[in-house]
Amino acid sequence: MPINRPNLNLNIPPLNIVAAYDGAEIPSTNKHLKNNFNSLHNQMRKMPVSHFKEALDVPDYSGMRQSGFFAMSQGFQLNNHGYDVFIHARRESPQSQGKFAGDKFHISVLRDMVPQAFQALSGLLFSEDSPVDKWKVTDMEKVVQQARVSLGAQFTLYIKPDQENSQYSASFLHKTR
Repeated sequence: MPINRPNLNLNIPPLNIVAAYDGAEIPSTNKHLKNNFNSLHNQMRKMPVSHFKEALDVPDYSGMRQSGFFAMSQGFQLNNHGYDVFIHARRESPQSQGKFAGDKFHISVLRDMVPQAFQALSGLLFSEDSPVDKWKVTDMEKVVQQARVSLGAQFTLYIKPDQENSQYSASFLHKTR
């Protein structure tokens, strides 16, 4: 039996996108860093060594794994729920005001060393001095043995520009370094 399909025709005019800001274009984060490399580098070299006050009484790796849908620690919202293989941490009151530009660090450790690595990093990750407002760590109990994240990149630290115009200041770059 043949299927009757009506001839449908949808005639939609093209979408006109109007720029929200008609002033001077703000350079991309990468372009800004490239254009100002020497100046930023010289400013950073003149700054004293950064010191982080480590956060005390932070959860250990097994405590992080049990954070469930929502928990709080050291001003960070924690969650480990559903089918996601990551335990997420996000600072409740972010220090950086810029928009995320895609900059991140991956720290890879051996599968069996994730709890020890977390223990070594946790005081800095939860520190109020840390420039990292958002990070995640793999929940090794949820990940399939042969999955990519079980082999590497167990920690991801998201770096967001500190300035409202989504550019990095020399002091923030120095602190991140």
